[in-house]
Amino acid sequence: MPTSVAEVHNLFWTGFAQVGVAKILDSLRHLYVKDAQGCVNPFKIFIKFQFSSKFGYCFVGLFRKPYNVLFDEQQTVKLKHTYSMICNEKGKVLEISPSMSKLLRLKPREVDQLHSILPENFNICLFNRRELNFQRLNFNGQPSLFFKHIELDFVELKRLTSTLEII
Repeated sequence: MPTSVAEVHNLFWTGFAQVGVAKILDSLRHLYVKDAQGCVNPFKIFIKFQFSSKFGYCFVGLFRKPYNVLFDEQQTVKLKHTYSMICNEKGKVLEISPSMSKLLRLKPREVDQLHSILPENFNICLFNRRELNFQRLNFNGQPSLFFKHIELDFVELKRLTSTLEII
């Protein structure tokens, strides 16, 4: 599970136990799952609340990795042709997908190392200060932004990583 979700995950269960109503049950959800290498991958999940005479009340979840990603409710793109980053509200890169790891030539642990040496952390605006400035991005009430095409500049990343010798 991505670190940012793991930090608040138990709050979801606490809320469910207090109120008895969960927003995630009986509906298809899209989320990220962390793999053994520390990269995040998009998944679809369906969770049900079941009763079993043997185990009592249980949560049953069905997970499936999607083959395609839907953009603008019209165009689908094969998952292997997408690149994902999870950022916080200030643009700090928290997690990367395997395809993004390959593109950046960075492993997830190396992303963590960059946070420790950069004064503003490893921020998404490093790749395109004009289009990826978090103060200017308009999320329109959504938790995610999708770009069909965006120019990325890796010069600064290359300079930083070459001085660290982490690549």
